[in-house]
This record gives sequence, C-alpha cells and structure tokens, in this order.
Amino acid sequence: MNRLAFELKLDEEEVRPADYFDMMAGVGFGGLCALLLGRLRMTPRLVADELEKVATAIFNTGDDEIASAEYAMVKLRMVIEDILRRHGHPCNIDLRDDSNNRCKVVVFAALEVVADHCRPFRTYVHPRSSKGVRHTFVDVACAILAFPEFLPPVLIGRPGREERFSGIPHGFHNPMQEVLKESQWLFDKERPVSLVLSLGPGQGPIISSKDYRGTTSSRIVSKTDTVAKELSQRFCGVGEYLRLNVDKGLDNVELDDWHALGSIVSHTEVYLELPTITAHIDRAVQWLLRRNGSVTLEQLVCSNNHSQIKFLQQNHNEQLLKVVKQMNEIVQEAIEKITLVDAVGIRIPISLQLCRSYETLIKVIRVYYEDQRPPGTRLVKKGHFELVSGNEGEVVKPIAWRCVVTPGLTVEMSMIRHDYHTEGMNCPRCGHAYTDWTTKGWTTWGASR
Repeated sequence: MNRLAFELKLDEEEVRPADYFDMMAGVGFGGLCALLLGRLRMTPRLVADELEKVATAIFNTGDDEIASAEYAMVKLRMVIEDILRRHGHPCNIDLRDDSNNRCKVVVFAALEVVADHCRPFRTYVHPRSSKGVRHTFVDVACAILAFPEFLPPVLIGRPGREERFSGIPHGFHNPMQEVLKESQWLFDKERPVSLVLSLGPGQGPIISSKDYRGTTSSRIVSKTDTVAKELSQRFCGVGEYLRLNVDKGLDNVELDDWHALGSIVSHTEVYLELPTITAHIDRAVQWLLRRNGSVTLEQLVCSNNHSQIKFLQQNHNEQLLKVVKQMNEIVQEAIEKITLVDAVGIRIPISLQLCRSYETLIKVIRVYYEDQRPPGTRLVKKGHFELVSGNEGEVVKPIAWRCVVTPGLTVEMSMIRHDYHTEGMNCPRCGHAYTDWTTKGWTTWGASR
C-alpha cells in the first residue's frame, strides 16, 4: 500500500485496502488480517501492530501446557475485545457487516470432527447460509486462530447445537480456490477483474505431531506450495494474478517464533526489493488504479482448465500485438516516406526506398503519370519539369538529392514550357492562358499551394 499511496500522492495512513479490494479472505493469521483490514477497515501498519499483540497472547505459554492453553484462549479473547474497543467498536459486534463497506470478507475455519472441511464465516449474506444465524467478531476471530498445537477448540452455535472449530482446515492453508468459488456468488460474472493478490506465509509445509494437550496427531497442516503451483499453472499468462511469498530465510520459522520478528522483517524486505518482485508490485498497483482488467470473473472462476484462461489471455495479447503492429506500420509509413506534390496540387506519398536516388525518383514519377494520366502528362513525358522544395521554392539539383532526401520531406513539381513564343500558353490544371512571360527564359507554373 506504500506504493499505492505514493502514486496517489497521499499519506500512507490515508490509504486503506478496504477501499481498493472488493473481497478479502484468509485462514489463521491471514484470516485475522482480512478481518482487520476489511471488516474493521484498518491500515496495514495498524494490523501489523495488532497481530503482534495477538501472537503474544497465544504463544506466551507457561509450564502447565493444558492450563496455559486454556488461559491462552482467555487472553486471546481479551486481546481481540481490546482491539475492538480501541478502534471504536463494541466488544459484541457482529461479524456480519450491514454497512455500505465495499469490501466483503470471508474467513475459513476447521471443524474439529471434520478437519479437512472448510467452513466459511462471512461478513455478508450468502444464498447458502442461514440469514438468521449471526456470529460475533470475537468468536470467529478465536475460531480461525484455535491452532490445535496451542489452543483448545472454540464453540460456536446455538446452545445445545454448538460446533467445535480448531484453526486452519486441513489442506486449506492457501484458500484461493474457495475464494474464487465464493466470489461468483457476490459479483457479476462478466465483471472485469483488476487484481487477484495471493500472499503466502513464507515457509514450507509443516507437519503437526501433537495437539495442545500433547496428544499425537498425524494432521498435515500445510499444502500451501501445492495449491500455489496449481494456481500458477492455471493462471499462467494472466497478468491480473500475483502471488507474493518470501521464498528464502523463513523455512525454519515456527508459529511461536514471535520473539524473532526482526529476522522476518529483514527477509521480507530483501524479498520485496528483488527487481522481479518490484516489477510485479508496480504492475499490480497500476491494475488497482485502473480497476479494469482483461479477464472476467467467469473466465477465472468457471474454467477448470487453466489452458482456457491461458488461451483467452493469449488471444487478447495477440489482438493487442496485432493492433500495435498495425499502428507501427502506419507510423513507419508516415515516417519512411516523402510527399510529392504534382503540378496540379495532388499529394503523392512515395516510399523512401523508391527515391534514394534522383534517377529512381524520376522513373517513379514517369510511371505514375503514364498510369494515371493527370494534367501535365505530356510535359512529364518530355522531361519538362523541375522539383522544388523549401519555403523559397528552391530547385532541387540531381547532384544534391542524396543530401536533401529525408523521411517526411515534401517536394513540389514545376512544369516547364519551352514554347514561350506560342500565344495562349495554358496552365496544365485550369487552362488559363498565360501571356506575361519573359524572353530570357521560360514560364513556370508552380504547384498549386
């Protein structure tokens, strides 16, 4: 957002992602970021500060693991409530946003009994969800952060029908597939997509072997890399899709390494300063400012075959290149030509390749007159004409032609009549008789101006 603020000539704190993105989503801490950015409309800098407070509450455990896990959940709730209070919201605020906020947010949590099921929690009304069921912001925030390794599950639902949620669904560390499906319920399928931005965790797969009680678990927590590769293949050639993920230095960072934020910041800044990444970010900013992409939502969501999107994008690129080529040809034709104005004022474009030498140009002029038969053809056939150029109408000498001819040059023809003793000598164009000649030479009708 710093880059966007720079382009808009605004202070960084004046630019809020919720004003530029129509939809945000995530799981775990990514889900909490989406809620803070989209639902509460915070700036990225504020979100970073609040995340540090939340992480400290979760991972600052004591010696008694069971007691500390339960207590960590209590502290987590207190921290979330404190965030709401400090930013002017009631502690029992609903997750659902009934205001005119353009940014819709959906976050996903895992059911304890079905860990590989992705349960969505939305800030908006969805056709498939019950309109009467409303969840609090605090409950949902705790549910998406209830990592089994550190926290107990969170109960959400009506009394007697509560469901237990425990953090990130198995296999959904990158929920982009679900987000794309969700978007088709919200927006028109023909709507152009400006930017699809995916932010990775900056680390490889993690296998969890124990839950917060120390019980052995075979649950694989992350398939981020696999999903990211599938999406990269699917959206190959689609400029509106951007994946950012710090690929070096964070492999050994664990969830509870919040005391080492300095190294995380350093590796992230190095990654963002890479020329390729900087170029991608610059392009993304331009897409956001335009708010008009070349791919529709239907093409992104409804195509299970990435080759179709690639073909559509390739076809778009081919059409664009074709137009650019035609424009270049037009420009080159205008630049790489001279203009000949004949004796009656007709402008004749001639390729520079056909008039590099004076002799070749004369041949071209003769062929033109023989083919088109304009006024003055008889004089041209006899060679009774001259070429003039410049504001003063200076005669162009054959020996000097190679020094004169340049792209864009305009030369004019002047017809020469040697029969100046003949009465009634007429203009080749209008036929007007010209009698005011001198006996020292010949009479010349210049090209019509």
